[in-house]
Formats: sequence, structure tokens, C-alpha cells
Amino acid sequence: MRNVGVKIRIFLLVSFLGICLIGCTGPIPKMEDIQGEWIAIEREPGIPGRSGQVGFIIEFFGDKTVVLPSGKRDWSILEDGRVKIDVPGLTMYGSLKEGQLIITMPDETKVIFKKRK
Repeated sequence: MRNVGVKIRIFLLVSFLGICLIGCTGPIPKMEDIQGEWIAIEREPGIPGRSGQVGFIIEFFGDKTVVLPSGKRDWSILEDGRVKIDVPGLTMYGSLKEGQLIITMPDETKVIFKKRK
């Protein structure tokens, strides 16, 4: 009888956490939301001597390619809403939040992009 109570509590806790996670995720971006030119406006955390990495432009195309400073690569939108950019030897992930694209770079810093008009 005691095991039933514990199982019910665990089920309720897992259900509650699942609902919280669903509620915390924003809408999955559409391809049109990502397509276009984006300019790097900020780098987090700020790294001394690396300010030159702000101001560069990346461009996403409808054929699932993206032009980075390192060349043309592939991109996709994952089921969880993250943007995935495939670069030979590594993969970068980004998210669209409040009109900004935040991409985690290979050195674990985040570069914040704003869409160009």
C-alpha cells in the first residue's frame, strides 16, 4: 500500500515537471523567421581582445544553407526549436528569443545576432 502512494507522488511530480517544461518552451520558429541576414551585435561573456568578432554578418537561405565568415554550411530547425548549424568537425546551436538569434560558439560563448532589415 505504501508503494502505491510513492508511485502516485512520483507520477504527479513527473507530470508537473513535464507540464512546466512544455510551458517554458516558446513557439518553434519557422524557416521564414530564420531566413535572411543577421548581424552580430554582442558576445557573452565579453572576452577581452575579441571585440572584433562582433559586427560580422551571417545569412540563412531557404535551401537550408547559411553563409558564415568561414563559408557556406548547412542549417536546420530541430524539433525542440533550436537552430542547428553544421560546420565540418563541429555543430553549433542557436535559439530565437525576442527577435534575437543567440548562437553558442565552439568556445562556449554566445553571440547575439539581430536581423537586418
